[in-house]
Amino acid sequence: MFKHTRCIFVLNNFCLNLTLVKNYSSMLNNGGATGVWQIHSNIRGGLRRSTSVETLNSAELCRYQTDGLHYCQSNMVNYEPYFYNTGVNYYNYLPDFNNQVYQLPQYNMSHNQQGIFYNGGQMNNCVQSNYCQRRNYIKRSNSADSITRNHNVHSKVLNVLSQRVWEQVAENQSNQASHTGVVFRLMSYNVLAQDLLEGHPYLYKYHNPGSLKWRTRWSNLFQEICSTLPDIMCLQEVQESHLSEYYSKFEGLGYKGLFKKRTGFRTDGCAIYYQTKKFNLVEYETVEFFQPNVDVLNRDNVAIVAKFNPRSHPKKEFIVATTHLLYNIKRQDVRLAQTQLLLTEIERLSFVKKVGDIDEYLPIIITGDFNSTVDSAVYRFITEGVFKYTHLSARCLDDSNRNCHGNILIPSKLEVTDKCQHAALIQQRNKNQLVSRLDEACLIKLHNSEKCVKKVNTEVVQNPELFCSGTISHLFTFKSVYNHGSLNNQEATTYHDKWLTVDFIFYSGKKVGRKQKDDHGLQLISRYRLPRQNELGNMKIPNNILGSDHLCLMAIFKLVV
Repeated sequence: MFKHTRCIFVLNNFCLNLTLVKNYSSMLNNGGATGVWQIHSNIRGGLRRSTSVETLNSAELCRYQTDGLHYCQSNMVNYEPYFYNTGVNYYNYLPDFNNQVYQLPQYNMSHNQQGIFYNGGQMNNCVQSNYCQRRNYIKRSNSADSITRNHNVHSKVLNVLSQRVWEQVAENQSNQASHTGVVFRLMSYNVLAQDLLEGHPYLYKYHNPGSLKWRTRWSNLFQEICSTLPDIMCLQEVQESHLSEYYSKFEGLGYKGLFKKRTGFRTDGCAIYYQTKKFNLVEYETVEFFQPNVDVLNRDNVAIVAKFNPRSHPKKEFIVATTHLLYNIKRQDVRLAQTQLLLTEIERLSFVKKVGDIDEYLPIIITGDFNSTVDSAVYRFITEGVFKYTHLSARCLDDSNRNCHGNILIPSKLEVTDKCQHAALIQQRNKNQLVSRLDEACLIKLHNSEKCVKKVNTEVVQNPELFCSGTISHLFTFKSVYNHGSLNNQEATTYHDKWLTVDFIFYSGKKVGRKQKDDHGLQLISRYRLPRQNELGNMKIPNNILGSDHLCLMAIFKLVV
């Protein structure tokens, strides 16, 4: 339960009027909660309780996490920054005795040893500066309404963030105790490549320009990720030129990474980072959705499919895939074809063995920015397992009945079946023949610019049961980690003319009746709550706290062993 508490920090003549979003269950029991807490320049990072009659209800502050806050001999008005508690350990923060964390907005600028900068006289309006360090400073704004504007922006953003809490998945609570396994946290995040931001300035014309600078955005992104330290991160729109200078910092936190740049002239791509102390990378494949001389697959989007195992249980393998599908809202057919290719490659890497007529597969997690809503062809295909498109419009795949699509989505020359399998590999499995990854690369017909292998000519029976039937399906049962809210007030991950969800985390299970259940190989334990449309309102992202134009998704899974 969260409680708002108002308190006064006093440093001689310097007063900061603060509003805390705090955990009411953690109270300061030693000495009570009454009094004014003071920042003392002679006690580095220290706070102590004043004997003033002023009341600080249920306070739980123990130290000020900066290198001291020096005061200026000037008459400064009260100013309200905000703290919030989402279980996030940002750099600029006030921890309490229980190591819970409150973020201090980054009022940072180039600094000297005197601490706070001011232009002399009364310090009426305060604005944010973009220089990021572990110190927090305030400078004067030239705008008369800046304090009101910043107050409203921070109030809105922090109100949204305060509601991003971990939600327990009720249907799995009874099963969690009965199964042992490896618990891990997974994040999916479109981090917004700076080249894409600067190449489409019209999308951000109403944003604070300072919030769009890369160093500001990277600082916010890095702090947000460091605050949660997921065991596996699936990132989209990672700019290749930023890998060595910025994303390499994850190595110092125990991560190793995989990266696949988009094909063509684009400078960004997908990445997967994983904690080496917890997981081994068994193998991985990159997927290129550009296939020469195939009109529906002529875009530069990519994916990564990786196989991991826990260090503590190396025989328990699982699949994590991430992708970023085409943005063009009018080309649902392209995204559906890209999804068919992705699931085909996932089927190849997740296949374990054939037992009689039954194929066994590893547990699977699929993440990414699908640029598709919950009512789209892509989402329905992934979650329902089958999608008929032959009667739908050619590009948008809607019910307009204009220019019906027909039976062909992916041409048969790629030998990708309508069940999302490589036809050549099915033949080998039916013969109980083991095929190495190198031989697979020679057998399958998909183009990948990273692989220089000679393709083997194979003759596959062309029949409507394998290809171009007008209906596609896959062999898995996938469920979204999120429920997506109600029709009139959905959860949202980004803003495209309105708040909506286009980012997803799907995980595999098994179907019992009409419902998908955990297959006792991969259990969803909890999810990091997404805000609803009415909660987000007119909030702009990126902003001075959030570094991307998407919100991150997170889930906690248990890999049953």
